[in-house]
Amino acid sequence: MNKTGKFVFLNLCISIIFCFGTVYAQDSYQAEVSAKYYSSEDDDNIEYKIYGVNAAVYFSKVDTTGHPLAEAAFLERIGSIEVIAGTKEYKEEPNAEADGPLYGVGATFMNPKLPISFQASFITSKLEFDSPSDGDATKELYEFGLGYFITNRLIAELIYGYSEEELSISGMPNITTEYNNYELSAKYVKVLVDGTAFNIEGGLVLRQFDKGAEDGSNTIFKVLCDYYINQKVSIGAGFEINTGDYKGDEGKTFAMDFKAFVLPRISINAGFEKFLADNDGGADKESLQVTLSARF
Repeated sequence: MNKTGKFVFLNLCISIIFCFGTVYAQDSYQAEVSAKYYSSEDDDNIEYKIYGVNAAVYFSKVDTTGHPLAEAAFLERIGSIEVIAGTKEYKEEPNAEADGPLYGVGATFMNPKLPISFQASFITSKLEFDSPSDGDATKELYEFGLGYFITNRLIAELIYGYSEEELSISGMPNITTEYNNYELSAKYVKVLVDGTAFNIEGGLVLRQFDKGAEDGSNTIFKVLCDYYINQKVSIGAGFEINTGDYKGDEGKTFAMDFKAFVLPRISINAGFEKFLADNDGGADKESLQVTLSARF
């Protein structure tokens, strides 16, 4: 992102605070706008940065009464439509740099009178490399999920995801990588009598990959737990283990997360992840994500 783009992104964050900072507490909302920042860096000196904006509109008003504010839409089973727009930056030492746009759209369908849910999303991005590495890298991701509410607070889901990445650099053969993800996941939210609550999410993923000269599959197990100190504030921790044929992805990921509604309709979310590779072919990686959101 150039300096102008970063200035616009910063001003958007400030505008969200000032536009909604004077709105007092209400028991419902029907839209949410978020400004997101993501960065990662690994031991091979590869850096990614994403600056993005998300906007979600819910099919009906979400009642937050008696719920952790971050879990209200799930507990009320209110679906939404979401659009995503942003920019992505890539840097690899000594001199490879690229940037480009990122777009996406998604929808979640839920109804308090029905025990099933459905979700679908599509995200596309493109990186254009600067000289001397002229070329581009494109990525498309499709995801579909079907869920069933075992109880009002427990859902089990089957999720399928497909992604395709194509790297085209001048003077080199094109490289295409495909992934097929098959996931079984679950989410459970429990609200306690003292106003606290906890959220537990977990999943088992079979990831099949085709890198042209190499193909196979990896298995991923992941779990995340959030503890809500009160209706507005939560702390979380997560763990993921990846094993399989692609040795560069094998390893363990540790995550920490913090979310707080600093004003009735303004929240900030910060998450940190650390990936520890199991093999010499992999690279340790750290990532940070910060999201500022406003509801109305």
